[in-house]
Amino acid sequence: MQHVTSGTPTGARGEDPVVAVLGPVAVLSDAGPVAPRGARASALVAQLALAAPRAVTVSALVDALWGEDLPANPRAALQSLVSRLRALGPDVVRFTPAGYALGGLSDLDRARAAVAEARELLEQAHDDDPAPDGGAPDGERAEAAAALLDDALALWRGEPGDGLADTTPGLAAELRDTAGRLRDELTTLRRRAAGAVGDVATVTTLAGGALAADPLDEDAARDLMTALAASGRPDEAARVFGRLRHALVAELGTDPAPDLVALHDRIAADAPVAPTAAASPSAPAPQADSAPPTPSGDATQAVDASQGATPRPGAGRFVRGLRAPATPLIGRADDVRAVVGELTRHRLVTVLGAGGLGKTRLAQEVARTVAADGAATASGPLDGLSIAIAELAGVRADDDVALAIADGLGVSAVAGSARLADRLLAGDLRDRIVERARTARTLLVLDNCEHVPDGAARWADVLLSAAPGLRILTTSRAPLRLAAEQVYPLAPLASAAPAAGSTESDSTGTSGPARGPAVELFRQRALAARPGARLPDDVVARLCDRLDGLPLAIELAAARVRTLSVEEIERHLGARFALLRGGDRTAPDRHRTLEAVIEWSWNLLEPSQRALWRRVSVLPDGLSAQAAAPLGRLDGTGADDVGPDQPGPEDPVPLDVLDDIDGLVTQSLLVVEEHSATSGTAPSGTTTGTPAPVRYRMLETVREFGLLRLTEAGEDNAVRDALLTWGTGVARYCTSRLLGPEQVAAVDLLRREHENLLFTIRAAVRAGRPDVVVHGFVALGGAWTLRGAEERAADLAPAVLDAVTGWPVPAAEADVTALALAYAAATTAFSGTTANLRALARLRRVLRDHGAAVGPRTRAVASMLLAGEPGAVLALRDSDDPLIAFLAHLVASQEAENAGRLDEALAGAARAYDLAQGIGDVASRAGAAMFLATTAFGAGDARTAKHWSRVAREGLTVIGADGALRQLDWVDLGAAIADGDLAGAEAICARIERDGTEADQSERGGDESRAVFRAGRAEIAWVRGDVDGALDLYEQAVNVFADLPGVADLPGVADLPGVADGGPPPAGRGDPSPAAPWAVIVGSAWIIRLVDAGQVARAAQVADVVRRRAVALYREWMRHVADHPVLGTVCLAVGSVLTSGTPPDPGAAELKPRPDPAVGLELLALAEALGSRQDFKALWRGPVLATAADRYGADAVASARAAVAAIPRENLAEHALTTLESLTTVTPVNASR
Repeated sequence: MQHVTSGTPTGARGEDPVVAVLGPVAVLSDAGPVAPRGARASALVAQLALAAPRAVTVSALVDALWGEDLPANPRAALQSLVSRLRALGPDVVRFTPAGYALGGLSDLDRARAAVAEARELLEQAHDDDPAPDGGAPDGERAEAAAALLDDALALWRGEPGDGLADTTPGLAAELRDTAGRLRDELTTLRRRAAGAVGDVATVTTLAGGALAADPLDEDAARDLMTALAASGRPDEAARVFGRLRHALVAELGTDPAPDLVALHDRIAADAPVAPTAAASPSAPAPQADSAPPTPSGDATQAVDASQGATPRPGAGRFVRGLRAPATPLIGRADDVRAVVGELTRHRLVTVLGAGGLGKTRLAQEVARTVAADGAATASGPLDGLSIAIAELAGVRADDDVALAIADGLGVSAVAGSARLADRLLAGDLRDRIVERARTARTLLVLDNCEHVPDGAARWADVLLSAAPGLRILTTSRAPLRLAAEQVYPLAPLASAAPAAGSTESDSTGTSGPARGPAVELFRQRALAARPGARLPDDVVARLCDRLDGLPLAIELAAARVRTLSVEEIERHLGARFALLRGGDRTAPDRHRTLEAVIEWSWNLLEPSQRALWRRVSVLPDGLSAQAAAPLGRLDGTGADDVGPDQPGPEDPVPLDVLDDIDGLVTQSLLVVEEHSATSGTAPSGTTTGTPAPVRYRMLETVREFGLLRLTEAGEDNAVRDALLTWGTGVARYCTSRLLGPEQVAAVDLLRREHENLLFTIRAAVRAGRPDVVVHGFVALGGAWTLRGAEERAADLAPAVLDAVTGWPVPAAEADVTALALAYAAATTAFSGTTANLRALARLRRVLRDHGAAVGPRTRAVASMLLAGEPGAVLALRDSDDPLIAFLAHLVASQEAENAGRLDEALAGAARAYDLAQGIGDVASRAGAAMFLATTAFGAGDARTAKHWSRVAREGLTVIGADGALRQLDWVDLGAAIADGDLAGAEAICARIERDGTEADQSERGGDESRAVFRAGRAEIAWVRGDVDGALDLYEQAVNVFADLPGVADLPGVADLPGVADGGPPPAGRGDPSPAAPWAVIVGSAWIIRLVDAGQVARAAQVADVVRRRAVALYREWMRHVADHPVLGTVCLAVGSVLTSGTPPDPGAAELKPRPDPAVGLELLALAEALGSRQDFKALWRGPVLATAADRYGADAVASARAAVAAIPRENLAEHALTTLESLTTVTPVNASR
């Protein structure tokens, strides 16, 4: 039991409360307030207090307290909480036929009763006993109401809902909101009571605080103006009216109410204001959220004091226009700190960004930070600064910027007449603005400058020149373009958790799982809209990403949680502008809907800029100026210049297009990105490639707005045709340069335009343009092949084949079509679908119909695919064309490696590497070197593998072949383990596991890579002597493979330890995963380590699964090209189990057929003959064969080798598969463990 230290007033009337929820939850008793034991017990009290006097059903309470995380027996758990509360006081909770209810009152009830009673007193005072002039009510009743309200406000002991957010966040939010509304109502009534008794100081304090919280509160403004005028401070009252009028015009486009205008006129004319009673000598009631009353000085100081920005005494420091935040600012702590830092170094800083990013809110927070940090000192450039905020959103013309600045600085803009209709700009206003800026060191915030850029820039220049102590912070969608300006581009909110070292996680005030600021913002707004809503983090993160991290869009989407689930909101995002409406009613019109935010920018553009915006919106992944050129010139102004051989990366772009791009960038509709190219340093020491050109990216929200306008303009077909022309030009340009000295630049260009070209290919398929399809596929397929991502071509191949079906190929397109079909055939060879056969058949037809039009290199590639005899490939090794000879040697080496002829494979690849020198590009040399590295590694030659890995890595890095580089990481890891360099091996594993979380799953790597490197960690643990740790890591790696598509479909996967418990694998058969062979290799290594650890029974269980998996892999998917080394690896593992036994155990079950150790020895000999892989130390054949020789004798091993040697080499794979299939079980009959 935990006692609460602060007391709770019981009030002067009625029954005492039994519980308190206006602060930390407590049960009230004679011994004092006591906190219930446990957060859910407190939550139960809060739920009953909110519902009082009604009872709450058991099911509703269970749902509120536990949500989806139900206990085993919800009713019993609830009863336990009730018993716990009754132990604190028998009357705390009572049971009724309708459910549970509070046994007495709460402080919330007392506060609600005070509202009703005070309101009645004030109404009676005014109605029953008015003053003779009809103005002042009965003072006695008003004083009674004030006392009652003071008692009620004193019931707050802290933040309601404190301590409930972790277990019941929805309930905490509901209690906080209910209490907040109640406190606002009490404070408003207290202000009314103070006015009734003439307590001007209290009215000033309370009205000032209310107006600071809501600058549009006309009632608060009316009370504050009246009180200030009654205190003899008419100038301050006039400034309150000026700020209110400016806020109403800016936010709502309206003027103050007529009675406020009349009140302002009377004050300005020094006419009597509505009388009040004599000021009460009593001090104003203490308020937890308000500063002490300010008896003299500018009333705005009292307003700002309520926000925590107290002026420095005697310094003439002021704070104007600073709003009290209604909600926490999420995810911008680093931005606030950065902008403050920029302001210390630069006198003019512009926060730049698209609409809806939260620029205004950030500027307010920066101003609040400067005001708070500089309140007590005056040494640094920002210390001791006054704050003035000029809101320009409601300004209609550049010439009116002066009025907003004057209002922000507190300079009167009213000429001789005080009538509002006669409000004119005084002739000396400019001088008075400059003088005010010069005499007071100030941070001036000019908010929303984009629609009056000339006026804002002109005034910023004037003031900076005249006032050395002035700093200016502006927010805008477009820069001011002044020499003194430092731009701070505001980035969208990230959905991923902040990086280590960032302070963003502190800004939310929450604990729990790490979430990105975008997700946290969505959660807070969604739970405010519907407490208890289910908000899966992954779905919310995906939703926020699709909303571009725009805070406004996120808040609008979160508001939809009132009626939709987050999954439903995500599904409706295709119509985001119709979906994201109905925002905060107090928001300006341009922020009420997402479409209005973007349309504000649209209306600021020139017609040609709008045209470019809608046209380039078709590109899904950013654009270059070269891509914008053909799309932006559809009006007959040079479109004919965009021919099939254009554009190259260095082609000039028309200046009018560049001007329009600049206009979109200026308005923050295009974001400039400048990345270095993938080019690096070639082996010769010279730099390859060209610098990457600037690219422009468009937020998805901005893009979708443009697409809507494109449809409205009726330009869809014209833009599509221009897009296809551009895509064909890029593809032709790059294809002609993919081999040779310009290779790196071509690969880099294709990398940058990758998504746009894929989009172009799909658009061409829909439009019936196979010519565009084949050009795009050859360009992308070539780049994918060079970068080691051939599976991407396999994914696209079916669409390409559909596009060319029935197409009468023109002779001019025969070569590129044949090459496209060759790529499709090569990449789908092991797909298990008809795509490979379709591609080969279509390729034969093109060669038959247009043989003369197909170039020699394409014919050579086709012949390698179509050749039925190995001799056809071997003959091409003697070609005079170094590229054809290179490819032939490499293909022949691959065939030799698959057949287990590793020496032949290494020799052929070395010759290919020599030939690559004459081709003149990077990828050919790197590809040959990589083959040499991986083949040597598989053969157990770590030294040779390390050499070729270094050679290959240099070239692969230059062309950005990330998937291939991950394969080389595995080679380096295995070599380090083989050399005993465990520290180096650990470092490689750590790097791969870190980088692997960001690996592109569509390329070689990803889950496969992480599983393989987990097996590497297992080998490190084994070498260190951690047997249990090694076996656990192997099991984890194998289970990762078991979840991958194309592996999970294989027979026996569901029988793996740890897999069956998680449910069956996917039904049916898909394409084999590239990970399938690795799954067999890693599983085989685990089996051998289990045998080494003496866990033979477990090894036999895993071996039976891996055996069935391997047989299925070869029988069903690799019938035509058997990978002998992988098959040999399975033979090694199964053979190690079958030869691991001891003399037969008479009690062992009889197995059918009864395994014979001779079968195990034969499998070991087959592993040797097939060239089993030796990537892991566990897979080294030498120790396994030596153990078998020790156990069964060298003669037995030699006999097995001789028997296998007698088998024709071409029959080895089939013999191995037949032997593996013949085993009903792998478990040896004589296993005793």
